[in-house]
Amino acid sequence: MQKSIELVIESLAYLGAGVARHGGCVHFVPGTAPGERVVAEVARRHKNFNEARVVQILEPSPDRIPRCCVLPSGEPLPGAVYDHLRYDAEVRAKAGQLAGFLNRRGNGAPAVEVEAVASPKDLHYRNKAVLHAGVDGAARRLGYWNGDRTRVLDVVACPFACHEINAALAEFRARPESKQLSARDTVMLRWTEHDGALCWVNDGPNLVGNPVARHLTEAGGMMVERDGFYQVNPGVAALLTERVAQWFGEGRATAPRVLDLYCGAGGFAIACGLRGAEEVRGVELDAGAVACARVNTRRHGVRARFEALDVEAGAEALLGGGRCKGATVIVDPPRRGLSPGVCQALAASAAPRILYISCDPATLARDLQILNAAGYQTRRAAMFDMFPRTAHFESLVGLEKN
Repeated sequence: MQKSIELVIESLAYLGAGVARHGGCVHFVPGTAPGERVVAEVARRHKNFNEARVVQILEPSPDRIPRCCVLPSGEPLPGAVYDHLRYDAEVRAKAGQLAGFLNRRGNGAPAVEVEAVASPKDLHYRNKAVLHAGVDGAARRLGYWNGDRTRVLDVVACPFACHEINAALAEFRARPESKQLSARDTVMLRWTEHDGALCWVNDGPNLVGNPVARHLTEAGGMMVERDGFYQVNPGVAALLTERVAQWFGEGRATAPRVLDLYCGAGGFAIACGLRGAEEVRGVELDAGAVACARVNTRRHGVRARFEALDVEAGAEALLGGGRCKGATVIVDPPRRGLSPGVCQALAASAAPRILYISCDPATLARDLQILNAAGYQTRRAAMFDMFPRTAHFESLVGLEKN
């Protein structure tokens, strides 16, 4: 049996585990808070660190609260790694984590301060939920995969989802169709103020609410594809878009043009256009998203050019040869970050300013290392808590060419 050890939690690492040191080794302990003294057992040993689990909390943190994301079965909601913390403590921790990634450069550059932007809601903030069907004989479950994806946990109502989605979920679960789900079926629920709550199975017809249209209208009058990407927290999405436009506006004198790579439905580009950009160009691989972006420019009265192009394949054509002179380049890549070709082309470009939006601080830090070495200095950064109670957040970093 594993011998118990006493640990004092020093901080919270990215992805949520508490950090403690004992016997010259770093221990990561989920479900803890800074300042707590706990008894723990080592669950898994690695070369440079150990993973441990809490046996007893000897001295709780004043930031500890009763868990708020527990399923009717008594199991914790998957992904809710911070539901034992006061929300302001979670926001501070996430801002500190981003600062750690940004300032772990060792190149003598001044430390970057990170602004922390909290979500207006720390629960019931999501306008989208994707639930999975699990079938075990006659028993059927509808919910989220557990941590190791071995079974589906039944979710009657999701603490992350907005109340309208939970109402639609309750209606769907009461319908005969819910009893006919097959294993691995997926139930999608989305809500917008304009369209209401929609629910459908896989790519099939609507089952709840208004007829499922091909497009939905998100906050701010932005048209998006029904199955397309859009931020799931409308309150924080609005704050992030406003901050991108604000930062562009403050540097407009030196970089009045906008090139928005991975532009999606055009939200950032259009916001900068409304702040007086001289020229707006957006590039996105998804042709459906580009079609939405073109509609959105007309809705908002902004002159912009959107193109369906592969950013990775066309990086040199987009960014090379002085094409970005006088431009603010906005990049909002997927979780894997910029591809090597895009990052190198951006590093060698003539763009005086870059605004980098990221949902993964690790790949962000990797890309910034290349951009910083090429002469782009990280001037400002902000953490936007797009996903309260989970390990994840959105980052915005502003860079300028030295």
